[in-house]
Amino acid sequence: MLAGTLAEASSDNNLDPTFRTHKIKTEIENPINRDDDEQHNRYVQANNFGMGTDSLLMLYKSVLRSVLDYGCQAFNSASITVKSKLDIIQAKGLRILLGAHKSTLIETILAESGEMPLQLRRDHLSLKYYARTKQNPSNPVNQLVDDCIEYQIYNHKWNDHNIPYRFRFQNLIKDNDLEKIKLVTKNIQDPPPRIIGQAKTSSNIKDSISKKENPHIIKAKALEYIDNAYKYHLKIYTDGSKDPASGKTGYAFIIPSKLIASYKRTSDNLSVYTTEMTAMYQSLKCLPSQTEKYRSKTIEWIPAHVGILGNEQVDKLAKLALRYDKIDLNMSISANEFIAITTALYKKKWQARWDNTCSLWSRSINNTVNKKPTFYQGNRYHTKTITRLRFGTTLLPGQLGQYILNVSPICNTSGIKEDIEHVLVTCINHSQARQNLQANLDKVQIQNIDTKILLDPPKDKQQYVWSCLVQYLTEIDYHKFILVLKKVI
Repeated sequence: MLAGTLAEASSDNNLDPTFRTHKIKTEIENPINRDDDEQHNRYVQANNFGMGTDSLLMLYKSVLRSVLDYGCQAFNSASITVKSKLDIIQAKGLRILLGAHKSTLIETILAESGEMPLQLRRDHLSLKYYARTKQNPSNPVNQLVDDCIEYQIYNHKWNDHNIPYRFRFQNLIKDNDLEKIKLVTKNIQDPPPRIIGQAKTSSNIKDSISKKENPHIIKAKALEYIDNAYKYHLKIYTDGSKDPASGKTGYAFIIPSKLIASYKRTSDNLSVYTTEMTAMYQSLKCLPSQTEKYRSKTIEWIPAHVGILGNEQVDKLAKLALRYDKIDLNMSISANEFIAITTALYKKKWQARWDNTCSLWSRSINNTVNKKPTFYQGNRYHTKTITRLRFGTTLLPGQLGQYILNVSPICNTSGIKEDIEHVLVTCINHSQARQNLQANLDKVQIQNIDTKILLDPPKDKQQYVWSCLVQYLTEIDYHKFILVLKKVI
Protein backbone atom coordinates (compact mmCIF):
# COMPACT_ATOMS: atom_id res chain seq x y z
CA MET A 1 0.00 0.00 0.00
CA LEU A 2 2.81 2.38 0.82
CA ALA A 3 4.43 1.72 -2.54
CA GLY A 4 1.18 2.84 -4.15
CA THR A 5 1.09 5.90 -1.95
CA LEU A 6 4.65 6.80 -2.89
CA ALA A 7 3.95 6.27 -6.57
CA GLU A 8 0.87 8.45 -6.32
CA ALA A 9 2.84 11.11 -4.51
CA SER A 10 5.53 11.14 -7.18
CA SER A 11 2.98 11.45 -10.01
CA ASP A 12 0.83 14.16 -8.45
CA ASN A 13 2.45 17.46 -7.60
CA ASN A 14 -0.42 18.38 -5.31
CA LEU A 15 0.05 15.32 -3.09
CA ASP A 16 2.79 16.73 -0.90
CA PRO A 17 2.93 16.05 2.87
CA THR A 18 0.97 19.20 3.68
CA PHE A 19 -1.76 18.31 1.21
CA ARG A 20 -1.91 14.73 2.48
CA THR A 21 -2.19 15.86 6.10
CA HIS A 22 -4.95 18.32 5.23
CA LYS A 23 -6.77 15.56 3.33
CA ILE A 24 -6.64 13.24 6.34
CA LYS A 25 -7.90 16.00 8.63
CA THR A 26 -10.81 16.72 6.28
CA GLU A 27 -11.74 13.04 5.87
CA ILE A 28 -11.92 12.56 9.63
CA GLU A 29 -13.59 15.79 10.67
CA ASN A 30 -16.31 15.95 8.01
CA PRO A 31 -18.21 12.84 9.20
CA ILE A 32 -17.95 14.06 12.80
CA ASN A 33 -19.55 17.40 11.98
CA ARG A 34 -22.36 16.14 9.72
CA ASP A 35 -25.90 16.60 11.03
CA ASP A 36 -26.99 13.12 9.94
CA ASP A 37 -24.42 11.62 12.33
CA GLU A 38 -26.00 13.25 15.38
CA GLN A 39 -27.63 9.99 16.41
CA HIS A 40 -24.31 8.15 16.19
CA ASN A 41 -22.61 10.82 18.28
CA ARG A 42 -25.28 10.38 20.95
CA TYR A 43 -24.39 6.71 21.26
CA VAL A 44 -20.72 7.60 21.48
CA GLN A 45 -20.99 10.45 23.99
CA ALA A 46 -24.08 9.48 26.01
CA ASN A 47 -23.80 9.14 29.78
CA ASN A 48 -26.11 6.29 30.72
CA PHE A 49 -26.38 4.29 27.49
CA GLY A 50 -24.48 3.58 24.32
CA MET A 51 -21.08 2.00 23.73
CA GLY A 52 -18.69 1.13 26.54
CA THR A 53 -15.21 2.60 26.71
CA ASP A 54 -13.60 -0.66 25.53
CA SER A 55 -15.82 -0.69 22.44
CA LEU A 56 -15.19 2.99 21.81
CA LEU A 57 -11.44 2.42 21.96
CA MET A 58 -11.78 -0.40 19.44
CA LEU A 59 -13.85 1.91 17.24
CA TYR A 60 -11.18 4.60 17.49
CA LYS A 61 -8.45 2.17 16.41
CA SER A 62 -10.38 0.79 13.46
CA VAL A 63 -11.96 3.99 12.15
CA LEU A 64 -9.80 6.92 13.20
CA ARG A 65 -6.31 5.61 13.95
CA SER A 66 -6.22 3.56 10.77
CA VAL A 67 -6.69 6.76 8.75
CA LEU A 68 -4.01 8.56 10.74
CA ASP A 69 -1.59 5.68 10.16
CA TYR A 70 -2.17 5.09 6.46
CA GLY A 71 0.80 6.30 4.43
CA CYS A 72 2.39 7.95 7.48
CA GLN A 73 5.81 6.70 6.36
CA ALA A 74 5.45 8.89 3.28
CA PHE A 75 4.04 12.09 4.81
CA ASN A 76 6.18 11.91 7.96
CA SER A 77 8.49 14.47 6.36
CA ALA A 78 5.85 17.18 6.83
CA SER A 79 6.67 19.98 9.24
CA ILE A 80 5.85 19.72 12.93
CA THR A 81 3.21 22.43 12.53
CA VAL A 82 1.39 20.47 9.84
CA LYS A 83 1.55 17.16 11.71
CA SER A 84 0.36 18.78 14.93
CA LYS A 85 -3.07 19.11 13.30
CA LEU A 86 -3.32 15.33 13.40
CA ASP A 87 -2.37 15.37 17.08
CA ILE A 88 -5.41 17.56 17.69
CA ILE A 89 -7.64 15.01 15.97
CA GLN A 90 -6.18 12.18 18.06
CA ALA A 91 -6.67 14.16 21.26
CA LYS A 92 -10.27 15.01 20.36
CA GLY A 93 -11.15 11.39 19.63
CA LEU A 94 -9.59 10.05 22.82
CA ARG A 95 -11.18 12.77 24.95
CA ILE A 96 -14.60 11.81 23.65
CA LEU A 97 -14.22 8.09 24.28
CA LEU A 98 -12.70 8.56 27.76
CA GLY A 99 -15.01 11.40 28.78
CA ALA A 100 -12.05 13.59 29.77
CA HIS A 101 -12.28 17.31 30.43
CA LYS A 102 -10.62 19.63 27.93
CA SER A 103 -8.14 20.67 30.61
CA THR A 104 -6.77 17.11 30.89
CA LEU A 105 -3.21 16.80 29.62
CA ILE A 106 -2.99 14.89 26.35
CA GLU A 107 -0.06 12.84 27.69
CA THR A 108 -2.28 11.62 30.52
CA ILE A 109 -5.03 10.71 28.07
CA LEU A 110 -2.58 8.78 25.88
CA ALA A 111 -1.26 6.83 28.86
CA GLU A 112 -4.76 6.00 30.09
CA SER A 113 -5.89 4.76 26.67
CA GLY A 114 -2.62 2.94 25.88
CA GLU A 115 -2.15 4.96 22.69
CA MET A 116 1.37 5.99 21.70
CA PRO A 117 1.93 9.65 20.67
CA LEU A 118 1.52 9.99 16.92
CA GLN A 119 5.08 11.09 16.16
CA LEU A 120 6.58 8.14 18.02
CA ARG A 121 4.06 5.87 16.36
CA ARG A 122 4.92 7.19 12.89
CA ASP A 123 8.63 6.65 13.47
CA HIS A 124 7.97 3.16 14.79
CA LEU A 125 5.78 2.25 11.82
CA SER A 126 8.47 3.60 9.49
CA LEU A 127 11.06 1.28 11.01
CA LYS A 128 8.67 -1.66 10.81
CA TYR A 129 8.12 -0.94 7.14
CA TYR A 130 11.87 -0.61 6.64
CA ALA A 131 12.42 -4.08 8.14
CA ARG A 132 9.79 -5.75 5.98
CA THR A 133 11.10 -3.98 2.90
CA LYS A 134 14.73 -4.95 3.47
CA GLN A 135 13.74 -8.54 4.12
CA ASN A 136 12.57 -8.87 0.53
CA PRO A 137 15.33 -7.80 -1.92
CA SER A 138 12.88 -7.76 -4.83
CA ASN A 139 10.69 -5.10 -3.22
CA PRO A 140 10.93 -1.98 -5.45
CA VAL A 141 10.75 0.32 -2.41
CA ASN A 142 14.26 -0.87 -1.47
CA GLN A 143 15.69 1.78 -3.77
CA LEU A 144 14.10 4.38 -1.50
CA VAL A 145 15.52 3.03 1.76
CA ASP A 146 18.93 1.68 0.74
CA ASP A 147 22.15 3.39 1.73
CA CYS A 148 23.29 5.93 -0.83
CA ILE A 149 26.29 8.19 -1.31
CA GLU A 150 24.02 11.23 -1.42
CA TYR A 151 23.26 10.69 2.26
CA GLN A 152 26.85 11.50 3.22
CA ILE A 153 27.20 14.30 0.65
CA TYR A 154 23.97 16.22 1.15
CA ASN A 155 22.98 15.31 4.70
CA HIS A 156 24.07 18.72 6.01
CA LYS A 157 21.57 20.48 3.73
CA TRP A 158 18.47 18.99 5.31
CA ASN A 159 16.72 19.76 8.56
CA ASP A 160 13.97 17.91 10.41
CA HIS A 161 11.26 19.68 8.42
CA ASN A 162 12.28 18.87 4.86
CA ILE A 163 14.48 15.78 5.02
CA PRO A 164 13.86 13.45 2.04
CA TYR A 165 12.31 10.04 2.41
CA ARG A 166 15.43 7.87 2.17
CA PHE A 167 17.51 10.19 4.34
CA ARG A 168 14.86 10.12 7.05
CA PHE A 169 15.05 6.32 7.15
CA GLN A 170 18.82 6.46 7.49
CA ASN A 171 18.53 8.99 10.30
CA LEU A 172 16.01 6.79 12.13
CA ILE A 173 18.39 3.85 11.92
CA LYS A 174 21.31 5.98 13.11
CA ASP A 175 19.47 7.78 15.91
CA ASN A 176 18.24 4.49 17.37
CA ASP A 177 21.65 2.75 17.17
CA LEU A 178 20.37 0.10 14.77
CA GLU A 179 23.17 0.40 12.23
CA LYS A 180 24.98 -2.78 13.32
CA ILE A 181 21.91 -4.98 13.05
CA LYS A 182 21.91 -7.15 9.96
CA LEU A 183 18.55 -8.23 8.61
CA VAL A 184 18.11 -11.63 7.03
CA THR A 185 16.74 -11.62 3.49
CA LYS A 186 14.25 -14.04 2.02
CA ASN A 187 15.17 -15.89 -1.13
CA ILE A 188 12.10 -15.92 -3.33
CA GLN A 189 13.55 -18.96 -5.15
CA ASP A 190 13.16 -21.15 -2.06
CA PRO A 191 10.57 -23.90 -2.53
CA PRO A 192 7.23 -23.28 -0.81
CA PRO A 193 6.53 -25.05 2.51
CA ARG A 194 4.00 -27.40 0.93
CA ILE A 195 6.82 -28.93 -1.13
CA ILE A 196 9.37 -29.11 1.68
CA GLY A 197 6.97 -30.80 4.05
CA GLN A 198 6.68 -30.44 7.79
CA ALA A 199 8.86 -31.85 10.54
CA LYS A 200 7.40 -34.73 12.48
CA THR A 201 6.33 -33.43 15.85
CA SER A 202 4.67 -34.98 18.87
CA SER A 203 2.87 -33.42 21.83
CA ASN A 204 1.93 -36.63 23.60
CA ILE A 205 3.88 -35.76 26.75
CA LYS A 206 2.46 -32.25 26.84
CA ASP A 207 -1.09 -33.53 26.39
CA SER A 208 -0.77 -36.18 29.10
CA ILE A 209 0.33 -33.91 31.94
CA SER A 210 -0.81 -30.75 33.68
CA LYS A 211 1.47 -28.07 35.09
CA LYS A 212 -0.63 -28.13 38.25
CA GLU A 213 0.43 -31.71 38.98
CA ASN A 214 3.19 -32.64 41.39
CA PRO A 215 6.62 -32.32 39.68
CA HIS A 216 7.50 -35.89 40.66
CA ILE A 217 4.39 -37.19 38.91
CA ILE A 218 5.17 -35.09 35.82
CA LYS A 219 8.72 -36.46 35.76
CA ALA A 220 7.54 -40.06 36.12
CA LYS A 221 5.00 -39.72 33.30
CA ALA A 222 7.51 -38.06 30.97
CA LEU A 223 10.28 -40.61 31.58
CA GLU A 224 7.88 -43.50 31.16
CA TYR A 225 6.71 -42.19 27.81
CA ILE A 226 10.27 -41.47 26.62
CA ASP A 227 11.43 -44.98 27.55
CA ASN A 228 8.51 -46.62 25.77
CA ALA A 229 8.05 -44.45 22.69
CA TYR A 230 11.71 -43.64 21.98
CA LYS A 231 13.43 -46.77 23.22
CA TYR A 232 15.35 -47.28 19.96
CA HIS A 233 15.79 -43.59 19.10
CA LEU A 234 18.91 -41.48 19.42
CA LYS A 235 17.91 -38.92 22.05
CA ILE A 236 19.06 -35.30 21.64
CA TYR A 237 18.23 -32.63 24.21
CA THR A 238 18.23 -29.03 22.94
CA ASP A 239 17.46 -25.65 24.44
CA GLY A 240 17.75 -21.95 23.65
CA SER A 241 18.04 -19.08 26.10
CA LYS A 242 17.79 -15.30 26.12
CA ASP A 243 18.46 -12.60 28.70
CA PRO A 244 15.65 -10.02 28.32
CA ALA A 245 17.68 -7.26 29.96
CA SER A 246 20.83 -7.44 27.83
CA GLY A 247 19.43 -9.18 24.75
CA LYS A 248 22.14 -11.87 24.90
CA THR A 249 21.16 -15.21 23.38
CA GLY A 250 22.62 -18.69 23.23
CA TYR A 251 21.83 -22.32 22.58
CA ALA A 252 22.97 -25.73 23.75
CA PHE A 253 22.45 -29.39 22.93
CA ILE A 254 23.40 -32.72 24.50
CA ILE A 255 23.56 -36.19 22.95
CA PRO A 256 24.06 -38.43 26.01
CA SER A 257 24.66 -41.72 24.18
CA LYS A 258 27.38 -40.13 22.01
CA LEU A 259 28.91 -38.14 24.88
CA ILE A 260 28.45 -34.94 22.88
CA ALA A 261 27.62 -31.61 24.49
CA SER A 262 27.91 -28.11 23.08
CA TYR A 263 26.83 -24.58 23.92
CA LYS A 264 27.36 -21.43 21.88
CA ARG A 265 26.74 -17.74 22.25
CA THR A 266 24.65 -16.38 19.37
CA SER A 267 23.94 -12.86 18.11
CA ASP A 268 22.11 -10.46 20.38
CA ASN A 269 18.36 -9.84 20.19
CA LEU A 270 17.44 -13.10 18.53
CA SER A 271 14.14 -14.61 19.62
CA VAL A 272 14.09 -17.68 21.86
CA TYR A 273 12.34 -19.50 19.02
CA THR A 274 15.32 -18.82 16.72
CA THR A 275 17.84 -20.02 19.30
CA GLU A 276 15.90 -23.23 19.88
CA MET A 277 15.65 -23.91 16.15
CA THR A 278 19.38 -23.21 15.85
CA ALA A 279 20.09 -25.71 18.63
CA MET A 280 18.16 -28.41 16.75
CA TYR A 281 19.90 -27.64 13.48
CA GLN A 282 23.40 -27.56 14.98
CA SER A 283 22.81 -30.80 16.89
CA LEU A 284 21.89 -32.62 13.68
CA LYS A 285 24.98 -31.23 11.93
CA CYS A 286 27.10 -32.54 14.77
CA LEU A 287 26.05 -36.15 14.28
CA PRO A 288 28.72 -38.46 12.83
CA SER A 289 28.24 -39.64 9.27
CA GLN A 290 27.58 -43.23 10.34
CA THR A 291 24.34 -42.11 11.98
CA GLU A 292 22.76 -41.60 8.58
CA LYS A 293 20.39 -44.42 9.44
CA TYR A 294 18.57 -42.03 11.78
CA ARG A 295 16.42 -40.68 8.98
CA SER A 296 13.16 -40.39 10.92
CA LYS A 297 13.36 -37.46 13.32
CA THR A 298 10.67 -36.49 15.84
CA ILE A 299 10.50 -33.29 17.88
CA GLU A 300 8.98 -33.86 21.32
CA TRP A 301 8.31 -31.27 24.02
CA ILE A 302 9.68 -32.20 27.45
CA PRO A 303 8.67 -30.48 30.72
CA ALA A 304 11.39 -28.35 32.28
CA HIS A 305 12.55 -28.11 35.89
CA VAL A 306 11.08 -31.43 37.01
CA GLY A 307 14.36 -33.35 37.22
CA ILE A 308 14.71 -34.96 33.77
CA LEU A 309 18.50 -35.22 33.62
CA GLY A 310 19.22 -34.43 29.96
CA ASN A 311 16.77 -31.55 29.91
CA GLU A 312 18.13 -30.01 33.11
CA GLN A 313 21.72 -30.26 31.87
CA VAL A 314 21.02 -28.63 28.52
CA ASP A 315 19.07 -25.86 30.25
CA LYS A 316 22.10 -25.03 32.41
CA LEU A 317 24.41 -25.06 29.37
CA ALA A 318 22.15 -22.70 27.43
CA LYS A 319 22.16 -20.25 30.34
CA LEU A 320 25.92 -20.67 30.69
CA ALA A 321 26.35 -19.45 27.11
CA LEU A 322 24.83 -16.10 28.12
CA ARG A 323 27.74 -15.35 30.45
CA TYR A 324 30.09 -14.70 27.55
CA ASP A 325 30.32 -11.45 25.61
CA LYS A 326 32.07 -12.98 22.62
CA ILE A 327 29.63 -14.19 19.98
CA ASP A 328 30.42 -17.65 18.63
CA LEU A 329 27.77 -17.73 15.93
CA ASN A 330 26.82 -14.52 14.12
CA MET A 331 23.31 -14.66 12.72
CA SER A 332 21.14 -12.17 10.87
CA ILE A 333 17.87 -11.33 12.56
CA SER A 334 14.46 -11.60 10.96
CA ALA A 335 12.11 -8.71 10.33
CA ASN A 336 9.92 -9.81 13.24
CA GLU A 337 12.91 -9.79 15.59
CA PHE A 338 13.91 -6.34 14.33
CA ILE A 339 10.36 -5.14 14.94
CA ALA A 340 10.48 -6.57 18.47
CA ILE A 341 13.66 -4.57 19.12
CA THR A 342 12.14 -1.33 17.84
CA THR A 343 8.91 -1.95 19.75
CA ALA A 344 10.81 -2.23 23.02
CA LEU A 345 12.87 0.82 22.07
CA TYR A 346 9.85 3.02 21.42
CA LYS A 347 8.13 1.82 24.57
CA LYS A 348 11.14 3.17 26.47
CA LYS A 349 10.98 6.45 24.55
CA TRP A 350 7.30 6.81 25.36
CA GLN A 351 7.96 5.99 29.02
CA ALA A 352 10.72 8.62 29.17
CA ARG A 353 8.41 11.19 27.58
CA TRP A 354 5.70 10.32 30.10
CA ASP A 355 8.08 10.62 33.04
CA ASN A 356 9.13 14.10 31.91
CA THR A 357 5.66 15.50 31.21
CA CYS A 358 3.11 13.88 33.52
CA SER A 359 1.87 15.52 36.70
CA LEU A 360 2.66 14.22 40.17
CA TRP A 361 -0.95 13.08 40.56
CA SER A 362 -0.90 11.12 37.30
CA ARG A 363 2.41 9.50 38.20
CA SER A 364 1.06 8.44 41.59
CA ILE A 365 -1.89 6.69 39.92
CA ASN A 366 -0.35 5.43 36.69
CA ASN A 367 3.44 5.33 36.44
CA THR A 368 3.71 3.02 33.43
CA VAL A 369 2.59 3.58 29.86
CA ASN A 370 1.83 1.11 27.09
CA LYS A 371 -0.03 -1.33 29.29
CA LYS A 372 -3.35 -2.71 28.19
CA PRO A 373 -5.99 -0.23 29.33
CA THR A 374 -8.78 -1.43 31.57
CA PHE A 375 -11.95 0.46 32.42
CA TYR A 376 -14.78 0.04 34.87
CA GLN A 377 -17.40 -2.26 33.38
CA GLY A 378 -20.38 -0.25 34.58
CA ASN A 379 -22.58 2.30 32.91
CA ARG A 380 -21.02 5.10 30.94
CA TYR A 381 -21.56 7.72 33.64
CA HIS A 382 -19.73 5.76 36.33
CA THR A 383 -16.91 4.84 33.95
CA LYS A 384 -16.37 8.51 33.11
CA THR A 385 -16.44 9.43 36.79
CA ILE A 386 -13.72 6.94 37.72
CA THR A 387 -11.63 7.90 34.68
CA ARG A 388 -11.79 11.58 35.63
CA LEU A 389 -10.79 10.75 39.19
CA ARG A 390 -7.78 8.87 37.80
CA PHE A 391 -6.93 11.88 35.63
CA GLY A 392 -7.13 14.19 38.64
CA THR A 393 -9.34 16.64 36.71
CA THR A 394 -12.78 16.67 38.32
CA LEU A 395 -15.37 19.33 39.07
CA LEU A 396 -14.81 19.06 42.81
CA PRO A 397 -14.70 22.48 44.52
CA GLY A 398 -11.01 22.08 45.26
CA GLN A 399 -10.25 21.50 41.58
CA LEU A 400 -12.06 22.71 38.45
CA GLY A 401 -15.28 23.31 40.35
CA GLN A 402 -14.02 26.52 41.91
CA TYR A 403 -13.63 28.01 38.44
CA ILE A 404 -16.51 26.44 36.51
CA LEU A 405 -19.11 26.29 39.28
CA ASN A 406 -17.84 29.40 41.06
CA VAL A 407 -17.82 27.75 44.50
CA SER A 408 -15.39 27.91 47.40
CA PRO A 409 -12.58 25.34 47.21
CA ILE A 410 -12.58 24.91 51.00
CA CYS A 411 -14.58 22.20 52.77
CA ASN A 412 -17.11 23.78 55.14
CA THR A 413 -16.52 21.14 57.82
CA SER A 414 -12.79 20.45 57.71
CA GLY A 415 -11.59 23.85 56.54
CA ILE A 416 -9.17 22.34 54.02
CA LYS A 417 -9.14 22.05 50.25
CA GLU A 418 -11.91 19.81 48.97
CA ASP A 419 -9.98 17.79 46.40
CA ILE A 420 -10.04 14.12 45.41
CA GLU A 421 -7.98 12.83 48.32
CA HIS A 422 -10.06 14.80 50.81
CA VAL A 423 -13.38 13.50 49.47
CA LEU A 424 -12.25 9.88 49.14
CA VAL A 425 -10.02 9.46 52.19
CA THR A 426 -10.16 12.14 54.89
CA CYS A 427 -13.42 14.14 54.90
CA ILE A 428 -15.29 13.53 58.17
CA ASN A 429 -18.61 14.22 56.47
CA HIS A 430 -18.36 10.85 54.76
CA SER A 431 -17.17 8.73 57.70
CA GLN A 432 -20.12 6.34 57.64
CA ALA A 433 -19.91 5.78 53.89
CA ARG A 434 -16.16 5.24 54.23
CA GLN A 435 -16.73 2.62 56.91
CA ASN A 436 -19.07 0.80 54.55
CA LEU A 437 -16.43 1.05 51.83
CA GLN A 438 -13.78 -0.38 54.14
CA ALA A 439 -16.09 -3.24 55.13
CA ASN A 440 -16.53 -4.15 51.47
CA LEU A 441 -12.79 -3.93 50.78
CA ASP A 442 -12.02 -6.15 53.77
CA LYS A 443 -13.66 -8.98 51.84
CA VAL A 444 -10.76 -8.90 49.36
CA GLN A 445 -8.05 -8.32 51.99
CA ILE A 446 -7.60 -4.59 51.37
CA GLN A 447 -6.98 -3.05 54.78
CA ASN A 448 -6.12 0.62 54.26
CA ILE A 449 -7.99 3.05 52.03
CA ASP A 450 -5.96 5.50 49.96
CA THR A 451 -6.32 7.09 46.54
CA LYS A 452 -3.82 4.69 44.96
CA ILE A 453 -5.66 1.53 46.00
CA LEU A 454 -9.05 2.99 45.06
CA LEU A 455 -8.12 4.38 41.65
CA ASP A 456 -5.44 1.87 40.61
CA PRO A 457 -6.26 -1.40 42.38
CA PRO A 458 -4.59 -4.75 41.61
CA LYS A 459 -5.74 -6.33 38.36
CA ASP A 460 -7.48 -9.27 40.00
CA LYS A 461 -9.48 -6.96 42.29
CA GLN A 462 -9.93 -4.01 39.96
CA GLN A 463 -13.58 -4.33 38.98
CA TYR A 464 -14.68 -5.18 42.52
CA VAL A 465 -12.83 -2.22 44.06
CA TRP A 466 -14.23 0.15 41.46
CA SER A 467 -17.76 -1.13 42.03
CA CYS A 468 -17.27 -0.46 45.76
CA LEU A 469 -15.99 3.01 44.92
CA VAL A 470 -19.07 3.69 42.79
CA GLN A 471 -21.25 2.63 45.72
CA TYR A 472 -19.30 4.99 48.00
CA LEU A 473 -19.69 7.91 45.57
CA THR A 474 -23.41 7.22 45.40
CA GLU A 475 -23.72 7.23 49.19
CA ILE A 476 -21.94 10.57 49.57
CA ASP A 477 -24.04 12.09 46.77
CA TYR A 478 -20.92 12.80 44.70
CA HIS A 479 -22.92 14.19 41.78
CA LYS A 480 -23.79 17.31 43.79
CA PHE A 481 -20.22 18.54 43.23
CA ILE A 482 -20.35 18.34 39.47
CA LEU A 483 -22.34 19.52 36.49
CA VAL A 484 -24.26 17.16 34.27
CA LEU A 485 -21.58 15.55 32.12
CA LYS A 486 -23.48 16.19 28.91
CA LYS A 487 -23.26 19.94 29.44
CA VAL A 488 -19.56 19.91 30.22
CA ILE A 489 -18.16 17.79 27.38
